[in-house]
Amino acid sequence: MQPLKTQALRFLLVDDDDIDLRIIVRLLKRITPLSTFHTTMTLEEARELTSRRGFDIALLDANLPDGSGLELLPELAEDPAELQRLLAGGADRAREVAGTTLDRARVAMGLLPPA
Repeated sequence: MQPLKTQALRFLLVDDDDIDLRIIVRLLKRITPLSTFHTTMTLEEARELTSRRGFDIALLDANLPDGSGLELLPELAEDPAELQRLLAGGADRAREVAGTTLDRARVAMGLLPPA
């Protein structure tokens, strides 16, 4: 795969495994060397980062010590022009929270009417 040398993307990476974060950043830097990477290991820190910065891509772990990264979906959806891409991991806990969290995100994006 050729690096995206002309594109500088802003990544938010949320995972409670430091080794996974380092591996993901290392791999992404090879693909998109001009991009910036903001990493955090908790939901609280991720909320702080999203309140201060806009991101192009968010990679969220569903299993964090203080909640699920999927809980960020409604907050990230508040400005859909900013966040263009989203990936979520941690499928075992994701099923627990995905239904209501995704519905809240769809409401925030205007895809579903509020309850």
